[in-house]
Amino acid sequence: MATDANKLNIDPTQTVYPIQGSYTVWKCGPSGYLGNQTNRFCFNKTEEPHAEGICYKNSFGDWHCVMTDLKTAKTTNACPGTGGGGQSRIAPPTDK
Repeated sequence: MATDANKLNIDPTQTVYPIQGSYTVWKCGPSGYLGNQTNRFCFNKTEEPHAEGICYKNSFGDWHCVMTDLKTAKTTNACPGTGGGGQSRIAPPTDK
């Protein structure tokens, strides 16, 4: 019950499945956004090598999955294409 309590519209008649895995979170935005350097689109990245979480169905039958790595997550200022911090060569996607 405590595990399900904060899940929006969780269907209590359905099984909640534990999940685990790893992923990288890239935090990016427009150049100059929130004090970010001009021509830099990437703020930082977070490696989450031992993430855990759950998947559940809501009352509409839609799946929702959440996971995080609270123990070994590591955030750096490295951006793709730069070899570390500094200006990124990767621009954010544009709608065309």
